[in-house]
Amino acid sequence: MLDKVDDGILSVYMKKSKVSEDEMKKLVAEETWFTGKEAIDYFDIEKVEEKQVAAYINQEILAKYMKTPKELKNLEDTADAEPIEKPNPNNKIIKELEEFLKLQ
Repeated sequence: MLDKVDDGILSVYMKKSKVSEDEMKKLVAEETWFTGKEAIDYFDIEKVEEKQVAAYINQEILAKYMKTPKELKNLEDTADAEPIEKPNPNNKIIKELEEFLKLQ
């Protein structure tokens, strides 16, 4: 099952990737985290004006990753907070992942 999830993640990443599929597989396998500035080097994405945003932080979930950046580990847990803005259910990437997972 995890291989299928990895394939789904890889499929979504490759749609905007500037690197080869083998390189992207390596990045996924190594649990690579990118800042916005770093992501521009790996993905065909548009650089937009920097702005302050609120993010949902759940330290229990982040603890499950082996390579969580220390900057995230040091943030206050917001698991019990109400979201400021709910995720857009019409987001194309979210829909593609949902469809892929339904097929599994």
